[in-house]
Amino acid sequence: MAIAATSLVFACADDEKTVADDEVGDGDGDGDGDGETVGDGDGEPGDGDGEPGDGDGEPGDGDGEPGDGDGEPGDGDGDGEPAEDCRMIAEMLATELSQPDGGCTTIVRFNYENLEPISWNTQCGSYSEMRLDEDAARMLSTCCSDGMRLGPAEEDMFVFHSPADEDGGGVSVISNHLAQRSFEATLVVDGSGEISHPQEWQMPDRLGSGCAATAPTGTGFDLTMDGAELDMARLDMVLSALADTALPLAIEQSGGMLKRTLTLAYPHTADDPAMTEYVVIVESGV
Repeated sequence: MAIAATSLVFACADDEKTVADDEVGDGDGDGDGDGETVGDGDGEPGDGDGEPGDGDGEPGDGDGEPGDGDGEPGDGDGDGEPAEDCRMIAEMLATELSQPDGGCTTIVRFNYENLEPISWNTQCGSYSEMRLDEDAARMLSTCCSDGMRLGPAEEDMFVFHSPADEDGGGVSVISNHLAQRSFEATLVVDGSGEISHPQEWQMPDRLGSGCAATAPTGTGFDLTMDGAELDMARLDMVLSALADTALPLAIEQSGGMLKRTLTLAYPHTADDPAMTEYVVIVESGV
């Protein structure tokens, strides 16, 4: 929203009753308020021989008020609305997130330090009548079928975690949203772990930025801390970074709704923040 400001500068007479030329009246002494605030009073300071003016020029009568409002703040076209380029990006993304009889799981990876998007992937499908229990979910994991389950015992999303050790570790997310594996990655002590699912990622510029949507809520786990709950302040920052992209608006424009999010602080190398990123799993649909 563009806001025009009107600056008013008032000059005051000094002890010798001298005033600036551009602040004085028109000299008629009638205070007709042509926008001036002080009359020049026929009595401009003399050339040295005479006294200062006799004050016939009384101050203006107030007709010279500040401007007529042409410079008032705008009419609110920018009132919390996303930028036009953000709307356009959201419209393009919405075509990939439209699933009339189902939903989508979108995964966005963020830089651990500056929270800039790294890449993203979306998987869409029809809802299944089959609902996974924990045993069935473990069977879909290739890394962590016997790993520890993180989080509360609810069955919308299963997170299985095997800490990094000499034999390797990993994390696997199985969801009842689409009754499938959503995310899986290895955790190693030395070297660099890899994201094994999904394997194809899109460039982050397609997500847009500066969209300023309302940040969603969600849960998070810090895999650098053996799967402890992610610090709430940090989780809020990550989800605000997600809201800065066009994804939440695209979900809305697709006719669906954002159902839940899960955030993982994922270290490619255990206990090394420089090798860590944030992975945000977003489930949406009708």
